[in-house]
Amino acid sequence: MFEAGLDPAAQLELQRQLQDERRNEIHAKYATAITNMVQTEAGICAVNRAKIQSTWRDRLRAVKKTELVKQIESLIQDFDHQVDRKDAFIALLSRYVSIAEEQRRRCIRTHLSTMDGILALLQERSTLFEESLEDNITRLQAQFDQEIAALKKSYDARERLLQEIKSSTQEQEDQLIQQLNSSYSSKISELKNQSQETCNVLRLNLEEINADLERHLLDAHEKYRANTDTKQHQFKVLLLKDQQSSLAIEKQKQKIERLSKAIAHWRAKIQTTTEEFRAKNALLKKEKEATYLEFVDLKKKLTAYRNSETGRMKALVLAAHEAEDRIISLKESANKIIRVSTLCTRLETEAERVNEVDRIDDETNRHINDECKHDEMVATSYMNVGDNFLGKDAMMAVSELRLIYKKLSRVSIDRLALERESVLLERENRELREALQRFLSTSGMGAKK
Repeated sequence: MFEAGLDPAAQLELQRQLQDERRNEIHAKYATAITNMVQTEAGICAVNRAKIQSTWRDRLRAVKKTELVKQIESLIQDFDHQVDRKDAFIALLSRYVSIAEEQRRRCIRTHLSTMDGILALLQERSTLFEESLEDNITRLQAQFDQEIAALKKSYDARERLLQEIKSSTQEQEDQLIQQLNSSYSSKISELKNQSQETCNVLRLNLEEINADLERHLLDAHEKYRANTDTKQHQFKVLLLKDQQSSLAIEKQKQKIERLSKAIAHWRAKIQTTTEEFRAKNALLKKEKEATYLEFVDLKKKLTAYRNSETGRMKALVLAAHEAEDRIISLKESANKIIRVSTLCTRLETEAERVNEVDRIDDETNRHINDECKHDEMVATSYMNVGDNFLGKDAMMAVSELRLIYKKLSRVSIDRLALERESVLLERENRELREALQRFLSTSGMGAKK
């Protein structure tokens, strides 16, 4: 009934206000749903991050395991090839071992200290490298944990700030709705009381006026009745109609005034409320956009941080594997040094036991150097594969062992020692024959006398 008395413009305005209120309610529901979605997405991101990291570590371990198996197989093949070559070389030189044992033992004592120093140096360098690697890994892990803790702390602070903003906005909205409801109910009660009072006053005034008019009309009626009896019936009818019309006119006037006042009041109220909610909607929209931009920025930073940490982790894993490969190569170099020292012990000749190494003359040294150069050129093709994996210290140790091997354990030394031994034996035999001839000649001369 209230809307039936309004004009179409007022009805449209009221419908628009109701639509705005429904839109605001839907907007609040959407904001709550978006906040819940953001929290759920954060939890899912944390779980997915842990799953991705574990899966990535497992795949990386599997790939590195296959690569290491392939490298070990290739190293085993190279080792078998080297062992076969050394076995053939040992079989070729086995006939000189019985002559070279004693001298080699004496010579090897002078070089065992050098070998021990080299092995100790290699062990010390390996230990230092492992310690530095462990320190670097510990330091990088600590830095990674600190950065993760700082990022988590900043994320928690921003999340708490957003929750506080949301709660304060919700409280303000609830307070505003309560104020509007209370003011609306108070205004309705005031208008109702004022209308009731006005209606009572007007009713009393009209009753007094009607009483006066009735008295006046009754007097006039008596006079008129005395004068005219024919128009009495018509007058009564017109009087009743006049009373009914006056009452209807007064009621309509009161209703029109009341409705006009209510329309003016509600128009002003709608205007103020619309402006307030428009301003609040603009502020909420700005806050929503700022929050979304901040969320996007944080997501980009988190993605960039994940990518950088993934690159750092890959570099760290590669460096660790390179260090492990280098340690393995150093270990192989040490094993090669030990095998070469054992081989040198087995290849020591009898001439080396009798003669000092430093007493070899210049011509012998020249022959030895020539044959060593020739043997090194032949063996270079077999040693290049292993030398590529040696470090600086291991290369120095190998070069020193090559010098020792050149001086003490080459076939040329064995052959030259045997030749010198044969010359010495021939000279001793000649001297013995001459002495025997002198003895026989002197003994024959004594017998003749």
